[in-house]
Amino acid sequence: QQQQQQQQQQQQQQQQQRDNKVNFKVEPHESQDRDRPLAALPKPYLKTAGTLKVVELRRYLAKKLNTTSATLELQCKDHRLPNEHSIDFIKRTLWFNDATDLVVTYRANDDIDLDVV
Repeated sequence: QQQQQQQQQQQQQQQQQRDNKVNFKVEPHESQDRDRPLAALPKPYLKTAGTLKVVELRRYLAKKLNTTSATLELQCKDHRLPNEHSIDFIKRTLWFNDATDLVVTYRANDDIDLDVV
């Protein structure tokens, strides 16, 4: 019975993680390459599960911006975002202002190797 309760608690925690939605804004980085600027999205505000990984967001943005995800660099407060981090983790560790939505910036950067799968 105790094991069954633990399983139920784990399932509830997993469900809460899936239900945890994060609002955030994506916008072009202010110091973009002038030769290859990326446009702003027509709808820059997103609401997604907090478990969304940076690599998944990068693929989504690359598709929307008609570019390749391998050279799309994502940042928050000028910190490059690693592929394996979730949006919720970024919000908890880099974005300390709960009064405003998280802001993720993007820019093209051919000099980086992002190991995008």
